[in-house]
Amino acid sequence: MLDIGKVYEPPSSARYASPRRTGQYLPIVYGDMTVNADKGAWEAPCIDTASFIYAVAGSAVLSVGNGNSVSVYDKDEVLISPANYTFDESNNVESKGAIATITFTTSYYDSEPLLVKCMGRDSGGALITSPPAIIEDFIVNVLNESQNEIHAQSFAEVTRHCSTEGYVAGGIIAGQKRIGDVFSDIMGSFLGYWKVDSPTNRILLSLELGLSNYFESDIAAIIREHEMKDASLEMEDSDLCNQVSAKWGYNYYRREFEAADDGEDSANSYSQNIYGDTIRTFEWKWVRSNTVAATLQSRIVSEYGLPAKVISIPDLGFDRVAIETRDIVLFSVKHLYGDNLSPLYNQFGRVVGVRGDLNGRRIQLSIKDTGYYKTRAYLADGGGDDGESLVAKDGQFFETLSGDPIITLAAGGSARLADGTYLAGGERDLRTY
Repeated sequence: MLDIGKVYEPPSSARYASPRRTGQYLPIVYGDMTVNADKGAWEAPCIDTASFIYAVAGSAVLSVGNGNSVSVYDKDEVLISPANYTFDESNNVESKGAIATITFTTSYYDSEPLLVKCMGRDSGGALITSPPAIIEDFIVNVLNESQNEIHAQSFAEVTRHCSTEGYVAGGIIAGQKRIGDVFSDIMGSFLGYWKVDSPTNRILLSLELGLSNYFESDIAAIIREHEMKDASLEMEDSDLCNQVSAKWGYNYYRREFEAADDGEDSANSYSQNIYGDTIRTFEWKWVRSNTVAATLQSRIVSEYGLPAKVISIPDLGFDRVAIETRDIVLFSVKHLYGDNLSPLYNQFGRVVGVRGDLNGRRIQLSIKDTGYYKTRAYLADGGGDDGESLVAKDGQFFETLSGDPIITLAAGGSARLADGTYLAGGERDLRTY
């Protein structure tokens, strides 16, 4: 089992025979670090004072032939001509393992520190940029751990979602850091999280916003109507955010962000007119792209621009003790209503609070209504054949990783003619599960 509390230590200049300084780490580089990296993003330590060799990265990186480029700046932030050095994306210096280096023909001691920017690690000649792909590569190829440490389905789901949203990451691991903190830095930059999956002890990834990266099989529990007779609904505004101020493009040498936006263009003006300006500031170390940052800003405002509907369930049986915070649950409570004044029946919620009462042997839950619910669709044949259940929100339907709809077959009913009586998949599924 992967020890997530263990401190990872990148390769050090101390392992070489004649470094300038022995206490410098050779960073592990991921993604396109040439973006939002004006005049270099990290220092290249000198690892061979006699041969004028500097380490760009503590591992091999993408080759120039596959699209990489390196830029080197002196202490005055002046770009050094590539004619003065040779870049090697995979140099096995002193047989200590392949690293990326630049080698000068003469001493550049008086120009140090030398700052660099380039693209990072690759897989088969392709730059590794997807957040889950970076974590997987770090686990398997940097830490040399087993592929079995990865919860494959969750990695595939998050990969698909990142592809849909256009999420690409870039960053470096520049010093000693707990393995779990590396995961948190990466996933947290994309509104996601990780955890150790309790049944399998594997690293599981998830993105916080929306349900489109979940399978119906990921529903942790179905809370039936009779269990919610005392449920109440509150409008919770503690997480309200109608404008996102953000910083990204972190410079690891200067220890500051090189890109920022106040979020005015993506602000929820409707919410601001009602609740005032609620501006929250985010710092995304593993985001380099302006486009990705804008997407994240919009996602947060879309999700948190209005107060959340939180359903409190004061008295659940102790058999529900396995429910955890962030779990997705399906619930039904007919005495509470949604925005369209329809009962919250077969509604999807995300658990935001769990409290156990050992003496009373009961569980208290707080569930955030996601706005999604199960709908029922019918075959367009005018008959009463079996239908199917999909997941819907605002008229949009979401599919599984395979591209097939999330299907739950239903018993046939009376004739359903295409005369406007029935919606094509938009009706709330009122069956009991």
